[in-house]
Amino acid sequence: MTTHMAYHGQTHIVRGACKTTHVARFPAASEMFQDKARQQIVKISLLAHALFLEASLLPENDPRRLLILEQAIDTRLQEKARWLAMEPADQDGAWKADLAIASYLGQSGNMVGALELFVCICKCAPRHTLVYQAANSNLKQMFLQVRSHVADVGIVGDTLSTLQLDAMRAFWVHHQPK
Repeated sequence: MTTHMAYHGQTHIVRGACKTTHVARFPAASEMFQDKARQQIVKISLLAHALFLEASLLPENDPRRLLILEQAIDTRLQEKARWLAMEPADQDGAWKADLAIASYLGQSGNMVGALELFVCICKCAPRHTLVYQAANSNLKQMFLQVRSHVADVGIVGDTLSTLQLDAMRAFWVHHQPK
């Protein structure tokens, strides 16, 4: 899964559950917010990412891994709430938090939850935005990962069809890691 924005700072690539890879890109100093309110929200997101990295380094069968990922998700939910509490609400920031949450769900093995959150972002975010493009790209990657295990549901175009999404959802419902 990829959380990719047009940032020019650090990039973290983390191996995930279910043979996935997570890519997180960070803004360079020149791209950071200048106002204090947004800087505080970014600190929350960085805390969540640190938790995500900590969990990612643990073996998949380590029970601490899921606990730390749950903390990371809770932290991202706090971040999302702060973006939405801005005047006016920063929906783009909230969607970016959702992208990270979807990746964390995937990392925890909850592929259905990740799928549903990516679909939700694609339904809500304008098609020209980076968050839409990231969510759509993740959906296509998830589909290509399971394509050989589902019935022929056509070629992958710019977006997945309802039939492709349904086939992928059915696959993950029946093959969800325990």
